[in-house]
Amino acid sequence: MDSQDHRLVNVDVELERDFPVDTISVTINLEGTHKTREACTNEYNQLLAEVLAALAGAGIPADEVKNSDYHISAHTEELYVKDEDGDYYQATNKLVGYDYSASMSLTRPFADSDDAKAIWVALASCSDAVHFSVDFTLADREAAKSSLLADAVTEGRRRADILAAAAGARVTGIHSISYGYARSYARGAMMAPAGNALYKAYESAPNFNPEDQSITCAVQMQWRMELG
Repeated sequence: MDSQDHRLVNVDVELERDFPVDTISVTINLEGTHKTREACTNEYNQLLAEVLAALAGAGIPADEVKNSDYHISAHTEELYVKDEDGDYYQATNKLVGYDYSASMSLTRPFADSDDAKAIWVALASCSDAVHFSVDFTLADREAAKSSLLADAVTEGRRRADILAAAAGARVTGIHSISYGYARSYARGAMMAPAGNALYKAYESAPNFNPEDQSITCAVQMQWRMELG
């Protein structure tokens, strides 16, 4: 048989798998308005210290809380003037103070609901200018994606073998391969403003039972098969 007597078999595989989440992802936002930039920064520093102290009380070291941004912007009011026809138009903006905002993040291993409840209660004890959300994710999402990809290729070879055998041929190797992952959509996070008395008691904090994280991988393959 001519060694060049070969054909291609196309195989598309799409696999979806749920992976148990293993990481708590917390986002903390601070915001407020004051007359001066200095007052904004002073309040930010006070709230940051309050947040770090509250989390330290839950056994979380300060160096695990990461700052991502801090912004100060002008807070203005629109001033309107009446024209000769009696209609009002915006004449100018008046500076009345400054708005500040800041974000922080925290990631921790997740084993059960108590891990997340301790963080929730700690942050809920902070001032009203502190807002936070708790979400759940995978510590090594890329490893999960890679394992799914490998399984998809293995499944593609299995299907190619079946098709080749049915056609009286055998698979000799891969000719081309490409892949992609379905876009991940953010899952709803548990969110609450701090200072909410409903969540300050441990018994009143939400019970967390996060769903698994789904990953979908699609692989397009062409396998070489030899006839005869």
